[in-house]
Amino acid sequence: MKNFNMQLPRSPEAIKKQKAQLDGLKKTLDDISPEDSPSAAFAFESIEWENEVLNRELEAAEILEKAQSITEEITKHGYDGDYSLLKIKAEKCLSLVEKTLSPEHYAVSIALTNLATVFLSLGQLNEAALASSKAIAAITEPEVVPNLFAAAQLALATSYAALNSNEEAMKILYEIVNFYDPGKELDKVIIYNAKNTLAKVLKDLGRIEEAIEVQLGVIKEARIIATDDTLGLSRLYNNLGILYLETGQFDLANKYILQGYNGLKESIDSNDHPLLVPPLQALTILYVKQGQPEAARKYAEESVRVASKTLGDTHPYTRTSIMNLDNLTQGKPLLKLN
Repeated sequence: MKNFNMQLPRSPEAIKKQKAQLDGLKKTLDDISPEDSPSAAFAFESIEWENEVLNRELEAAEILEKAQSITEEITKHGYDGDYSLLKIKAEKCLSLVEKTLSPEHYAVSIALTNLATVFLSLGQLNEAALASSKAIAAITEPEVVPNLFAAAQLALATSYAALNSNEEAMKILYEIVNFYDPGKELDKVIIYNAKNTLAKVLKDLGRIEEAIEVQLGVIKEARIIATDDTLGLSRLYNNLGILYLETGQFDLANKYILQGYNGLKESIDSNDHPLLVPPLQALTILYVKQGQPEAARKYAEESVRVASKTLGDTHPYTRTSIMNLDNLTQGKPLLKLN
């Protein structure tokens, strides 16, 4: 997922600039005796009070800047595949804001949403649902930070979808997709990611044609607003190919799954990456359904190898890949897809 505008408050630099202006005014007042000008004395006290407020705001802003820096690092390296390292960074971010800001501060929601996203990558779905639920609860005024609130909602909906609680996921996703508040529209990246998840949910509910329509719309939007995100677009193509696979349109399925798979390999520049597992699983099923068991076995074995190496034996992707290979060996026609 690409980064989005978090609608954070003033930067530390802006606060420091205001403090410098107050310091200049304070120096001017230092030359005026309180006895000569009671109003100057009152102004001096007001400046002291405002400086105190600015100091607290500056401390919070600097913490938020650190938290956002970690968030951007997680976003940047989210495709690197080292999810255990990202988990450490996400937990560091959460610890930072919890120790220095109140539990109700919306920065806590940023950190919890980061952690939920990493849990999803690790296949720790219940933990992801819990973290994202806490992220939502940490925002007491969603209308003030709608993007942060929607990001937390999206993490929860994605968790529900992965846990096959599709009705709950769909309810949240429609809230995000249909959100509109004059002057505070949601970031387009959040919306298209929500639509991408919605397409998966519709597929799992058996509403394939609706899912294809949504997915085609997502790809159209992504081409406009995320033109530099080749890796992200490749994942979207793979998802579209999976939808066509469900409908038996094998030519289109083959086209888009391979487009996604090759795009991912080119972007990642590696044959050992967890993001390659879903298209490998999809190609396995595609070739089974086309009556090409040897080609299917090649991709099934590669799926097991990559998933085991990059995600470990307990990750859902790995368990699914192993099951697919076992089913293929035993001649079972129906294989599972994540």
